[in-house]
Amino acid sequence: MSSYFPIILLILVVAGILKNYNIRTSKGNFSYDSDKVISLCNEGSFEEAIEYIEKRLKKAPESDFLYNEKGCIFVQMQKPDDAILCFNKAVEIQPGIGNYYINLCWAYNSLGNCEKALYFADKALEINSDNIKAVINKGDILLAIENYTDAIEVYKRVLDLNSENMDPYWGLGMSYYQLENYDESLKQFQVILKRSPNEIRAYVFLGRIYFIQKRYQEQIEIYNKVIKINSKLPWVYYAKGYSLCYLQEFPAALKCYDKALELNPEYAEVYYEKACVYAVFRQKDEALTALGKAIKYNQKYRETVWDDDYLNNIKFYSEFKDLAPLAIPGEKRDLGSLKV
Repeated sequence: MSSYFPIILLILVVAGILKNYNIRTSKGNFSYDSDKVISLCNEGSFEEAIEYIEKRLKKAPESDFLYNEKGCIFVQMQKPDDAILCFNKAVEIQPGIGNYYINLCWAYNSLGNCEKALYFADKALEINSDNIKAVINKGDILLAIENYTDAIEVYKRVLDLNSENMDPYWGLGMSYYQLENYDESLKQFQVILKRSPNEIRAYVFLGRIYFIQKRYQEQIEIYNKVIKINSKLPWVYYAKGYSLCYLQEFPAALKCYDKALELNPEYAEVYYEKACVYAVFRQKDEALTALGKAIKYNQKYRETVWDDDYLNNIKFYSEFKDLAPLAIPGEKRDLGSLKV
């Protein structure tokens, strides 16, 4: 699925998180100091934490709790295969705890096995249909496999369980976006911004939707808000300049491009947009200089420039042919209606 941001599933691993947890065995009781394990993990001493748990597993080999704890540490170590072995053992000992299935769901999802991840999310929901962590995980997996219609229904279920939870608004916004239901998508991201007015990721989606709907002035206002939050993001000046071109405000667009390059002097896309603007206005030297830098920082432009109509005014110059001597026909780009 295409987006500014890759889809990130929630890591809903559930550890014991109990201080001096008392473990009962057939040979008697002994304590488990979760605070010590947490401290070791925070220090990065994962092997020592695993060793601590394994010593207790020798005394309590039937403890599902300890296997789950051990699996959670493997999760932190980014060893999902080892985590799965532990979570499976916990389930084998005690199959009636939904959180163990949620942990399996996460582990399989981290391996890219969405089918198994979805299976374990459903297993957790069989135990408790109101388990909000399981519902969120299921929605995220459906979103990842591009089953947007079902994902929407699942995220709505999350809101039924807890209307204050922000996670489903992200899922709903992205699902509606992929289904091209942009009005509904806007509503979700607006809810997010109402509660978290500095959430730049939500502004990104608003900007994309306004662009699709050709609401360029509103898109620019969105980017101005982002700049107030963080004025050091090169992409926002690039995006704002891109929109200004659609409004025929070329001097303002060039200023935005220059600001983006001030923050990132190797921003190939910005050099390319500058080249297009200069070329349309027959500013040969400026256009060729910008195009040369675009190609320097991203060789893909060497292969596509001949198919870009916005560069027609400079294609007959020898300098242009020197920049792209081995041009390969590519797809034409839609940069907007640049008019002189």
